[in-house]
Amino acid sequence: MTISHIGKKPAALSAFTTALLASASFLTLGVGSASAATCAAISQGTYDACMASAAIGDTVLISGASVVQNVTPTNAITIQVSSTGVLGDGAATFGAGTSRLVIDAGGAVSTLGVDTFASLSGAGTLTTPSLSAVVFGDATNTSFSGTWSAPDLNTALVKQGTGTLTINGMQAVNGDFLETQGTLLQGAGTSNIKSISVGTGSGNSASMTVSGGTLNFTGTGLVGFPCGSQCPALRVGDFAGTGLLTHTAGTIVIGAANVAGSMNIGNQGGTGTYNMSGGILQLGVSGDVNSAGLYAIGRSTTDTRNSVGNFNISGTALVDVQAGEFINADRDAAGTLAATSSTVTMTGGTLRIRPGSNLWLSGMNNANAVDSIFNLNGGTLEIGDGRLQDNYLGGGGVYQFNLGNGTIKVIDSALVTSVNGILTGGTAATGVKIDTNGIGATWNGV
Repeated sequence: MTISHIGKKPAALSAFTTALLASASFLTLGVGSASAATCAAISQGTYDACMASAAIGDTVLISGASVVQNVTPTNAITIQVSSTGVLGDGAATFGAGTSRLVIDAGGAVSTLGVDTFASLSGAGTLTTPSLSAVVFGDATNTSFSGTWSAPDLNTALVKQGTGTLTINGMQAVNGDFLETQGTLLQGAGTSNIKSISVGTGSGNSASMTVSGGTLNFTGTGLVGFPCGSQCPALRVGDFAGTGLLTHTAGTIVIGAANVAGSMNIGNQGGTGTYNMSGGILQLGVSGDVNSAGLYAIGRSTTDTRNSVGNFNISGTALVDVQAGEFINADRDAAGTLAATSSTVTMTGGTLRIRPGSNLWLSGMNNANAVDSIFNLNGGTLEIGDGRLQDNYLGGGGVYQFNLGNGTIKVIDSALVTSVNGILTGGTAATGVKIDTNGIGATWNGV
């Protein structure tokens, strides 16, 4: 995704503002000419004066006032909006990527068009209108636990730069959160974010780590029952980008009551990898057909997008598919000439396919000799009834179901399947075990 900066014409300083330059309230932090200082902006006039005179490293602190951006800062500064401050977009830019934005809890910032900042941090509210974007990020590590308010998925929050952004407690029930570089970290608290793309855009590479707390993919907007558009989504490796999601603890939930979400690992020409060694991934809501979403490993809708999706499950990880279709394949009929590949490898953990959901070992027939590979080399696949299937939407994709080790455990009702499997375990002791769990299983495949 390419975003061009939309410039704003700097406003000429008024005579009143010019007169205030000498009296703007600067508080020096340290000694010497190179010391950073804080300029207190308590009105529109003092804010304009602070913007015009702030030196490199200075902080302009907005407190007890509602102001707009009339003057473009000429140096790399910090714009801090206190709990009693409000900052709105105006005729000037915020510094075209050189200003750091800090929004304290209770503070509010609203933007228009495309605005770029060096970094974003704080716990306040950032509001962005439709068809607009906020771009931020450099090598600095910051945290944002506030609210990003956006009306739809046509609005973007774009993280760039090699730094880490910690999102513990962040709220964004609408809008598209795009990560082109660096790392997102969810480590504690409950975050509610509608849509995240990890590693999006040609040539871009980014990562995300989930090590604690809960990250919910849900939200408001043009959702239906089930969701038909503007839906919650997680994408890893997106539109020719490279993405890595590392999940060691904590919980990710995709979808909510009456709202279906989607997960695409390796999407639209991207290369995506999801390494899960602990924690919980919940897909859909048990018993709620309106929450049934599509969760695909490798997806392409055009013939030129060669997507690569890898999902590795190990350790104590639990993938709990409560409603919807878990598809180890390209799920879209368009793009069948693309060399899209899909691989799930289990060396530990549990993949649970509940009633109201299915595990598909294959989907669309793409340009590869083998489109989909599922390696059961450890852990437990919990499944029952007719929920172990191949050939999603009759796509005819070629697949391998490699049975090396681990357990297939029957749950809920007797397993009946006709999928084909390849026994790759060395001996009966080390091969895959089928635990009928006192329920029963019928396997008619080859």
